[in-house]
Amino acid sequence: MTDGFDDIIKQLNDMQQKAHNLSKRTEVPILEIYNDKFMSENTDFSSFEEFLEKGNFDIENIEEIKDEVIDAFVAQHSKFNSWDEFLDRAQETWLADQLGF
Repeated sequence: MTDGFDDIIKQLNDMQQKAHNLSKRTEVPILEIYNDKFMSENTDFSSFEEFLEKGNFDIENIEEIKDEVIDAFVAQHSKFNSWDEFLDRAQETWLADQLGF
């Protein structure tokens, strides 16, 4: 019984250390959030680069793309209805991966 409890304590300590390390980061590259695994599981594309290419989007100007244009593309080519939903899920998935969930 103690071994199980010790394992839980170790996992919690590991998560705490990972959370501490994450708190030191000020930025996360978009290609890290939209990694190939996430893209292939949730979109018609195998990478974020392919998503950008097929949508004729420029990563340098992604903030300037009209919401209705990118929302329509996301809805057509992913499991999500909007860019915001797509981004939120990608961030949640990235964070869970970083914490070891």
